[in-house]
Amino acid sequence: MSREFRRDFLKAGKAMVFGSVANRLLFLGTPKNSEMLLSAGGGMSIAVPGRACQFDEDCPEGSKKILPPGLNAFIKSVKNDSENEIAGVYIEDKLTFPVIKQPDGNPAYVAQWAGATEFNLKAFSVNDDTGLLLESRFVPDTVYDIAKGDRVFLVSGGGSIREYGVTQIRRFLALSPYSPNSVFMELREGGEIGRGIMANMLFREIYSDPDSLDDELVILTCELDKKNVPIIRRFIIAHILGS
Repeated sequence: MSREFRRDFLKAGKAMVFGSVANRLLFLGTPKNSEMLLSAGGGMSIAVPGRACQFDEDCPEGSKKILPPGLNAFIKSVKNDSENEIAGVYIEDKLTFPVIKQPDGNPAYVAQWAGATEFNLKAFSVNDDTGLLLESRFVPDTVYDIAKGDRVFLVSGGGSIREYGVTQIRRFLALSPYSPNSVFMELREGGEIGRGIMANMLFREIYSDPDSLDDELVILTCELDKKNVPIIRRFIIAHILGS
């Protein structure tokens, strides 16, 4: 995601109005239940018995899910003893980034290294959701291999985790990539081009859908063309597992 796009992206967010309140385009809300689902404190057993199963409904009674073998080392690498903060995001073989929170009063801040930025844009969300932004210049190519069914782990600074399952990958082509008022064309599976939608309506749809489930995680990055223009917005949408 280029500096120019980031500037215009945030400018568009400041210009948007949701109800009577000006809102930004990305956000991070604190889940109602701040208690993490799984704990790595005191060491975490990775090789658990039972067959591998991705979602709870796939697991027969009495079986356990197998956690990724690299997760424990990643947790140790990002722990900072701040249990109420997100310290890392982990998707096996695809994404292992520390997470940094936007400084208060600096809505234009985006991590300029291989990391994810946590957006505190709660006013834009009607649900208790989490939003992360990946600077496209630093993401590995494996990010674009993330698919429905992948497991996503958000790691707290205290070392505990919340597990999500990817439910959607949504892609939108920007007709004016650097314009805050661009029209976007939905890119459907199979290469079909769908409806057009204005920037403000797109982000309202992604982040403010009252019909979406609580505990939604949205990871946003861009796909660059051969000239490094951020031509496509890629939304990776996941929902909490095990609650």
